[in-house]
Amino acid sequence: MYLYRWRYSIVLLGFIWQAATSRLLFAQQKSIGDSAPEHILNNVVNYDSGSLQLSDFRGKIVLLDFWSIGCPSCIAAFPKLDSLQRKFDRQLQIVLVTSNKLDAVKAYMKASKYQLPDLPLIYADTVLKQAFPYKMVPMQVWIDEKGRVRAITNPWYATETIVKRMLAGDWPNMEVRRDNLQYDRSKLLGEQNLLDLVNYTSSFARFIPEIPGHMILEKDTAKKVSLKAFYNKSVLNLLQIAYSQNTFPNPSPYRNIKRIRFEGVDTADWFSQRADEHYEEWRSRNLFSYELKIPLERDSLWFDFMQADLNRFLALEYGVTAKLEREEVTGMMLVKLREGVEKDKFDYAVRRRREVKGQPFRTYLNPEELTFFLERNYAGDDIFFLNDTGIKSYFPIVLKQDIPDLNHVNEALAPYGLYLKRGKFELERLVIAKVVNH
Repeated sequence: MYLYRWRYSIVLLGFIWQAATSRLLFAQQKSIGDSAPEHILNNVVNYDSGSLQLSDFRGKIVLLDFWSIGCPSCIAAFPKLDSLQRKFDRQLQIVLVTSNKLDAVKAYMKASKYQLPDLPLIYADTVLKQAFPYKMVPMQVWIDEKGRVRAITNPWYATETIVKRMLAGDWPNMEVRRDNLQYDRSKLLGEQNLLDLVNYTSSFARFIPEIPGHMILEKDTAKKVSLKAFYNKSVLNLLQIAYSQNTFPNPSPYRNIKRIRFEGVDTADWFSQRADEHYEEWRSRNLFSYELKIPLERDSLWFDFMQADLNRFLALEYGVTAKLEREEVTGMMLVKLREGVEKDKFDYAVRRRREVKGQPFRTYLNPEELTFFLERNYAGDDIFFLNDTGIKSYFPIVLKQDIPDLNHVNEALAPYGLYLKRGKFELERLVIAKVVNH
């Protein structure tokens, strides 16, 4: 009985040792910046012995050239690689790697009348393919003098000019191969969670009840992309953002609906739900999410991208397009009576005491906020309020809550050195018009 248990223990330990040994035969998948595999690589010809380790070449740049029989471009590059090796023999080591068996390699080379270069060749490879998965050849891996993976890329970087740069410590940015992706040719990239491969994309989605209304404004310097996203926003809100280039992130100049001119467009459904429907029904039809991803160097153009995307979407969804047009309007222009008025300071303690005494006051953060409020509340549809003070920073303006007319507004503004001047002015308006023949 005890002898049986002892034999069982020996067999079990044997299985554990065999499993551990088999794991050592396979390399973990490597990425740029990782240390190169340290495994003993067998099945080697054109070398001092039948095996090698990449660490044998420490102090040299190593180029692993993955190829296969039946790949004409792979084999056509052999003379160039051989020449490159001779040119930089003391500083560079090129190693050919194939998963084909040696007999198949010899038979193919003989039949095709090609000749293997005088370079180390690893045949029937499994270890390096585990470390650097690929589906297509040729593929090349560059390893620096310290044994660090510097590139997993395509073959066109194997030139004398590039090698000289590498030896000088000026490693170029090389295209990254991603053959290990689980790519489905029948689906779009966005359906496969592969959008990190794309440097420009945009999308619209209908109302998503599971997420809150919010926005994302990010610049990813590592991936060199700019991300802009606005979730669960109305069409008008998206338009107001897209056409607020000169004021963003401050409030859009088109938040006052009178700054928007509608031509042949029925907008009743854009503002509120019908009498016979719930808000949940309305938002499911009229709230959208928009995402934009563009190259970081194009970040300043994201308003233009968003406008173009919105116009395509609006034409599809509502049969309308939007654009900016300048026109002459009757209005009131807020101007400065003297320079330096924004440097004036106001006594907030006095204001608070007046509020306590029952004299309500309203505070505006700057002249832009003041003109917005006046345009929305204190004038007819044919009067616009514009700000020509040039003051955009924090500049508190305190007025009485109840102002009977614009003359009283000017009386209240006089101590601040500001004045509303009536006249005709040129104004840029957002025009939303019906698409012809839609």
